[in-house]
Amino acid sequence: MATLLKVDGTQQEVQPAHGNKFTLAEMQKLVGGYIIPIKLSATERMVVDEDGGPRVLPPNEAATSVLRKALGPNVVTIVGNALVGNRKEFGLR
Repeated sequence: MATLLKVDGTQQEVQPAHGNKFTLAEMQKLVGGYIIPIKLSATERMVVDEDGGPRVLPPNEAATSVLRKALGPNVVTIVGNALVGNRKEFGLR
């Protein structure tokens, strides 16, 4: 099960519609656009909207906090919704 971190500060547990892997279309719908994965650890990934910055989406404090805990304080601010879960759920290495 993955967690959707929304820009309004709420979190929602989400599951793939069929099976144990999200489809590309499911991930795009959850984050609101084209996706880009970010490696948080050996097994955990964050999926965000690739075009969030140019689209001027609102900052996501919860997702940015997760990213900073994983990678350190000098990382970019995440904008838009973010999906956090096991790399296998996202079909990633």
